[in-house]
Amino acid sequence: MSLYSKIKTIFIIALLLLTAFFGAYFYIHKSQYLQKIEKRYMQTSFFIHRYFRESHQMNLSDEGLELFLAESRFVILSDQEAINRVKNRGFVLLTRKLMRSKIAIKRVRDRFYLLIYHPRFSVVLQDFLW
Repeated sequence: MSLYSKIKTIFIIALLLLTAFFGAYFYIHKSQYLQKIEKRYMQTSFFIHRYFRESHQMNLSDEGLELFLAESRFVILSDQEAINRVKNRGFVLLTRKLMRSKIAIKRVRDRFYLLIYHPRFSVVLQDFLW
C-alpha cells in the first residue's frame, strides 16, 4: 500500500467520523429542543386544566387566564377558519393524555400550536415564543 493511499484512507475515515459527530450533535440538539417545547406546553396544559377545574366556568376571556397566557407567550385562537386549518393541516409533533384530556402539539409552517381536547372544553393556543 502506497503512502498516497494510506493518507487518502485516513482522510476518508476522518471525514466519516466528523460527519457522524455532527449528525449526532444535531440529533441531540433537536431532541433537547423538542423536550423543551414539550415541557413548556405540558406546564401550560396543567395550568389551564387547574384553572377550569377551580373556576367551574368555561370563560376564556378571564383576566387571570389571559395574563398567564400572555406571560407564557400563548394566544387563544378564536378564528374558526384558523382553528380548522391547524386541526386539518397541522403536522403532529406530539400527542399526550393528560387527566381526561388529549393534548396535541402541532406545527403549521413555522408556528407551533397547542391543542387541548377535554370533554367540557376545547382550546387551541398559538405559540409566539418560537
